Amino acid sequence: MHRFCPRAVAVSTALCVLFSTTVSLGQSVRSKVAVIDVGGNIDGESCDIQYFVEKGVRTSDAMVEIVYTDAVLNVGRQQNQAQNVAFGNAALRTAEAAYADGNFVLANEQASMATLYYEQSHAFLDEPSHYLDALVLQGLSLARSGSSRAGVELLVRAFVVNPKLTWDGSDISAKWFEEAKKKASERGETSVTVVTAPPLSRVFVDGRYRGISPVYRPGLRAGRHFVRVERQGYARAGQTVDTSEVSDVKADFALKPAAKKQVLDGLLEGIQTELGRVDLPATGSTMRLKSLLLVDYVVLLRTDGPSSRRKVELWLYDLNTGRRVQEVATVVDWESRSRQSKGNVMASVHTALAAINVPESTVLASPEADSGIETKWWFWTIIGVAVTGLAVGLALGLQTDDAPPGVPKDGSGGLILQF
Repeated sequence: MHRFCPRAVAVSTALCVLFSTTVSLGQSVRSKVAVIDVGGNIDGESCDIQYFVEKGVRTSDAMVEIVYTDAVLNVGRQQNQAQNVAFGNAALRTAEAAYADGNFVLANEQASMATLYYEQSHAFLDEPSHYLDALVLQGLSLARSGSSRAGVELLVRAFVVNPKLTWDGSDISAKWFEEAKKKASERGETSVTVVTAPPLSRVFVDGRYRGISPVYRPGLRAGRHFVRVERQGYARAGQTVDTSEVSDVKADFALKPAAKKQVLDGLLEGIQTELGRVDLPATGSTMRLKSLLLVDYVVLLRTDGPSSRRKVELWLYDLNTGRRVQEVATVVDWESRSRQSKGNVMASVHTALAAINVPESTVLASPEADSGIETKWWFWTIIGVAVTGLAVGLALGLQTDDAPPGVPKDGSGGLILQF
């Protein structure tokens, strides 16, 4: 569920100050982590499971930040997209500040710019909710400036993208939200079919994960929608589709190999032979991931076995020391893709990453000498608790709901996804 809270705009600066202060101490708050399927995503279930491993990293309490491999492996070729996202983020921050100050004309101008930038590069938004932030803020700013009809139409567009959008306020804005919600619900239902080459790629519609291609996504409200496709070793791709005139739209994707796909593929065989080692060879394939992906840790993923009893194995390695931090294995029923199975995969990731904050001697003995307070697990735990406490206390922003329930097979090789 996606909630817009007007108080969000008043405290963004406070969070920025907090993180700036922490970074000014000379330490990096979060370690960078990448997830690599050592099988190379040639198996559809492994490609699917990798999404939930990555989600496990994103939702972990450990002080880590996920690095998406497509952005690093395709560095230099996605510069314009990254630039658009950066410009959009800057415009959104300005719009939020202007809205908080009651300058709705400026807020509308800046939110409009953010919306435009985000629409041009929606597939490259690691936080797709930012697009809804900008769209809602633009609509509210227009409505408060006296153009309520135009403002409501923008809110309708937001409800088309996310029908579960809710309003936390109780002022005059609530009536605009209710009007927009009603108008969006009166629109006809449409669908999008996503086909990719190569197949078995991860598909997102309007920022929400919808499974492995080919994917059929029914139940969309008529209007503008955003499709994103990704797969390990390939450049991320996106399309904007409009179902206003055509109720059933097909989106075809021909994924291009990332600039450094061959480098990663060349390492996978060596990485497979190094799985499970306590100490990695300094010149081995796994250690070379540090310079390739620019990360501190890597989660190596391997899956095996039938769908009904799929074994999911994870190895967490510290690429600064070459030491294995944790090894976790679980067996899940991936035939049904139940919520419990997805949760078990994510819980395994949380277990692995929790070892980062534990004294090394309790996980794996290490000959490394203590290098000061910044390496103490309890130091970062305290920092993490403080940051989390303040963030929870402020309790604001736009939130997205989890991925939808399991997807049944439709008998044709595609997947039918339902709410």
